[in-house]
Amino acid sequence: MKTIVPFRFAILAATQLPFFAASPTVAPERVTYKRNADRDLLMTITKPPDWTAADRRPAIIFFYNGGWKEPGATKPQFEEQTRYFAARGMVVGQADYREKSREGPTSSKCVEDIFSGVRWLRRHAAELGVDPKRIAAVGGSGSIHLPAAALQADEIRPPGEDVSIDPLPGAMFLFNPDPDVLDPAMMRKLVAGGAAKPVRTVPPMVIYYGSRDAVAPFLDEFVAQAGQAGLPVEKFVGAGGVHGFFKFTPGLEQTVEHMDRRLCALGLLDNEPKAELPHKAAPPGYEERILATQQQWLERHKQLATERRPVPEAKPAQKPPAKPEPADKPAVVKGATDAASRLAGMLARFPEADANKDGVLTMEEAQAFRNKSKKVVRAASNEPGAAKPAAAVAAVS
Repeated sequence: MKTIVPFRFAILAATQLPFFAASPTVAPERVTYKRNADRDLLMTITKPPDWTAADRRPAIIFFYNGGWKEPGATKPQFEEQTRYFAARGMVVGQADYREKSREGPTSSKCVEDIFSGVRWLRRHAAELGVDPKRIAAVGGSGSIHLPAAALQADEIRPPGEDVSIDPLPGAMFLFNPDPDVLDPAMMRKLVAGGAAKPVRTVPPMVIYYGSRDAVAPFLDEFVAQAGQAGLPVEKFVGAGGVHGFFKFTPGLEQTVEHMDRRLCALGLLDNEPKAELPHKAAPPGYEERILATQQQWLERHKQLATERRPVPEAKPAQKPPAKPEPADKPAVVKGATDAASRLAGMLARFPEADANKDGVLTMEEAQAFRNKSKKVVRAASNEPGAAKPAAAVAAVS
């Protein structure tokens, strides 16, 4: 049994698709898709059996599963999925990226490398025989969920890279992504910002996980929140599946077929040629080993869930409280002009300027007082050794 929340915008055929045996694919080649100061990043390219450079084929890029612990371009991960989708006519990339736990980069650097991988495919689309508008991305655990969490992060701009090339794929397929291994604000930022003011158009996402996975309740919560925010996210829950259930039969066949249907529905994959679904038996004791380690994950996730806080809303700037007016200073009417404020201040210092003694200083009275004060100053300055009147000194100071 599996639980599927369908895309709002995709109408999928209810009939079963036939699958036939696949032809062997062309021998893969390995390329350097990015050079970093710490190390080069590799991508393995697998092409369909009838590939030509003049093609305009869909492409799919896989980012390895492994919690940022070791390079992934040479790891035998997603091999079954790679062979299947190459047989279905897609150009397939298998890429690695800098590992957070081994090399110490931040989550944003891991995202940066994944963005770079998608950009590399688009930049080399012509020589790879790829349609740059039909690129999907896949990953497991500590991988492709990173850009899913950072769709709002336009600040991620790799140095020396052409940022005019869109780094986002047309669809994302996320296998048991771990929402809590990221910078804590990133996943919340996606959910909080998705409906209100998205920086980019969010591509469709499918999240795959087993019902017995330790991250299942947290992913249930995330999918629900994403749906409320208006994001195009759906889930596929493998009944009885543990972490990594998609690697082996029957989860392997179920998830590959589901991906195939979604790609076709989104226009990212053609209906022909057909291919036989992959099969792979799990090694003895696989589920037992996974379940034995999940309790530790579960406790850590409970702790992180408790620590999570809502994204704080920006508070409007508040004006500082007004200073109380001196008791002997006339009150200034709210909304008064600067001239009125200056006149009121002058009246407080020189009440004698108020010629008619009505308690209000006018511009004419102020000017007359200034002129009178200047005359006093000039007269006093003409007398040798004479002291200047206090009022005159104050008026001109």
